[in-house]
Amino acid sequence: MSRETTAPYSRDSARRTSIAGAGGRLSGRDVLKFGGAVGLLGIFFDASLAHGLFWENDPYWTYWITKTFLITTVFCLTTAFFGIGLRQGALGTLAHTAILEVYYQWLSPVGLPREPEWLAFDHLWITGPPVHYAVIFMGYLAAFWMWRRRTALVSQQSAPAGRIAAFALIATIMALVVDGLLTQGLILKENPGLTFFVVRALLSVPFFMMLASYIGLDWIGIGVGSALLALIWTTYSMYLGPTGLPWGRSSSWATRTCGFAPIRVNS
Repeated sequence: MSRETTAPYSRDSARRTSIAGAGGRLSGRDVLKFGGAVGLLGIFFDASLAHGLFWENDPYWTYWITKTFLITTVFCLTTAFFGIGLRQGALGTLAHTAILEVYYQWLSPVGLPREPEWLAFDHLWITGPPVHYAVIFMGYLAAFWMWRRRTALVSQQSAPAGRIAAFALIATIMALVVDGLLTQGLILKENPGLTFFVVRALLSVPFFMMLASYIGLDWIGIGVGSALLALIWTTYSMYLGPTGLPWGRSSSWATRTCGFAPIRVNS
């Protein structure tokens, strides 16, 4: 990678330019980019941490689509009117959580159109608000952190696209080799199958390109990127993991290791 792309994150430049105290400092494109980033990161943490690891359920695809657009809409509006910042994020997350709970209490069941089922009171109003608030605010914080780093990175000359793509391919191969030898071979002692590694490669190449382009390759960027990629791999395995097909065992990692049921509305 070029020295410009891997240059350490400049906290001073980010502090000067990253936070828009009023919507007037942000263009429409900025608002859409930031709101979209919060939507994608928020739904990712909701799927991986809230529904995947905490509730261990899958509310069906209509929930994921509806909630992604809900998060994006709420944070596009709050960003356009109030700017980007921790207070704006905390209040925007509060508004989103209230809308979400009301929507699934009175306006729509989950599981449509296959298995319509109204959520239980405990899921909606006891565990729902704090868990949903935590994961969506986590998504906002991640987008906010990336936005601050972006302002430092865009001032530097970007590495050529070919060099970034080469880095992504090399990093993907290295990650898969380490995962295959250490995690699958020494720790789990199993052969997950060729499809398992193919899917992880498909997830990893664009992720490493995004990492190099939008987060940076200093030690902080690499550390956070490694944690995010590990969570992406785990989340995919919990919901869709094609473990053992072909040339491996037939059951998924999530079912064997966690007893995770791929489709279960409510616990």
